[in-house]
Amino acid sequence: MSTSPPRPRHLVLGAGVLLVLIQLALRAWMVYPSWFFHDDMLLLADGAEAEGLSYLVDPHDSQLMPWGRALAWVVQSGGGADWPLAATLTLLGQAAAGLACLWMLGTLFGLRPGVLPPLAAYLFTAMTIPSTMWWAVALNALPLQIGLFCAVAAWVRHLRGGGIGWLLLTVAAVAFALSGYVKALLLIPLLGYLALAYYAEGHLGRRLLVVLRRQWVAVTGAVLLGGGYLLYYLSVAPSLVGEPATRQALPLARAMLGEALPTALVGGPWRWSSFAVPTAVADPPTVLVLLSWLALALFALAVARRRVRTGRAWALLIGAAGASYLLVLTTRAQLLGELPGLEYRYLADVAAVWALVLGLVTLELAGSSQGSLARPSPVRRWSPGPRTVGAVAAGVSISAVASSVAYAHLWHRDNPTEDYFLTAQRELTSAGDTDLADVPVPQAAVLDWGGTRNAQSRLIPLVTDHARFPRTSTRMHILDEDGRVSDPRIAEEGPSSQPGPIPGCGWRVGAEQVVVPMDAGMIPGRWWAELRYLASASGTLQVTAGEETFEMPVRRGLAASFAQVDGGFSEVVLRALDPGLTICLDRMDVGPIEPEESE
Repeated sequence: MSTSPPRPRHLVLGAGVLLVLIQLALRAWMVYPSWFFHDDMLLLADGAEAEGLSYLVDPHDSQLMPWGRALAWVVQSGGGADWPLAATLTLLGQAAAGLACLWMLGTLFGLRPGVLPPLAAYLFTAMTIPSTMWWAVALNALPLQIGLFCAVAAWVRHLRGGGIGWLLLTVAAVAFALSGYVKALLLIPLLGYLALAYYAEGHLGRRLLVVLRRQWVAVTGAVLLGGGYLLYYLSVAPSLVGEPATRQALPLARAMLGEALPTALVGGPWRWSSFAVPTAVADPPTVLVLLSWLALALFALAVARRRVRTGRAWALLIGAAGASYLLVLTTRAQLLGELPGLEYRYLADVAAVWALVLGLVTLELAGSSQGSLARPSPVRRWSPGPRTVGAVAAGVSISAVASSVAYAHLWHRDNPTEDYFLTAQRELTSAGDTDLADVPVPQAAVLDWGGTRNAQSRLIPLVTDHARFPRTSTRMHILDEDGRVSDPRIAEEGPSSQPGPIPGCGWRVGAEQVVVPMDAGMIPGRWWAELRYLASASGTLQVTAGEETFEMPVRRGLAASFAQVDGGFSEVVLRALDPGLTICLDRMDVGPIEPEESE
């Protein structure tokens, strides 16, 4: 009994799935040896402190990201900073995005060999690598990419007359994208453009009337979903959007649209510049930027020789890139100038649009009379055939993989967040339960502009349960800039107690209160105090500093105790709480606390 050969559609489907698996294997090699970075730790700490579902809609860095917050809660509940789990969830999201891209291309153009180059262009471009390596960015970017592919596929099926079910799926896909990234609002005009450009006829006014008449339910839904989301976002999220950084408009356009984007579209950028390890920005050589533009122009010309109505697809790409540019211009460019234009995480969604555009300019759009078509009489000069297209697509993909691997190596070699937290984990595991001063994690490890969310008491428990953060301790320690356990000291610039009146003792403290004046006033704020003393026995000392009173443990013999205090006082009042306890206070220093070995 003979077996019939597989049909071309099955071969294309198998090839597409194989490309997705190859990409996943490559991303797994990139992601698993990496670790969390900066915002990732803040998201995990927020998840550990979550109380109730309202946590999901708490803004993070001006982002509404309930999907990302839900995943952060899952990861931290599995064991704090559980990188293998986070990496696995990222790869599952990437797999979903790859398969959704294949579904979109197959839906719009049919399962034909021509959908494989656009699929490969999305799967292997370096534009999506930063949004995979940095977990917090992946939590935003992957829902947007998945939502874009699914929304386009479902929307096109609805436009072909597929019924209300496909419209509901479109709405669900957009809503899912919005659960990860506010930028997903741009999906609404993108879907509207597809309806106008490819599923209506006539001049623009007529197309608008046709779409409004036929799709009034969809238009109403878009207004309600997009408008409702935007109103809620503006009411709860401190927006980063402000006045355009007009002085940066041209430099940003040159960097983002003139260098980073075109080089990535043809397999670049080939070279990276790291300004804050392990992140890096595109740094393509000037000659390769020019060659990239030449390659894109030749590609557009070659396609135009073979097909008609390709301009509207290029307009879609220009619109997507322009929208990303304007968002950066009104947000990040105000602080960082043109540098964000070379950051591919702000162009990751354009990579998804690029796959759609490649399909629209090279393939016939099923169910549409307005898509690109083969010219009845193509220009007879040389134009690429299927084998040439396949070879070029393979070459671009290989080049993109090389660029991506170079970027991933930066994350494998140097990650200050990983270095700090894993060093602290090893040190504290070796030392056992340790009292630590609750100070901020170094900005190099976890950047927090406000300086309050990166307290060690929030973040260190994500990697070890051997850290305690008491307000007072006779055995206080501190983590240095590298995460090593060190003895603490008070910085010299703070005030100190005035010398005591008793020779050889200083200030004698017993059951009666003793007032110890400081040699300078205290600036209001949260500071640390070190008391150096000789105690007749271990016990408890009552301390009144300004308007607060607290108890401090003391240790028998010559010792020191540390306490966290509120500034703004000029004297302290001390009293021993244990009968017979006598303390000779030599000195009390107040100020910032730091590792003893620092200079």
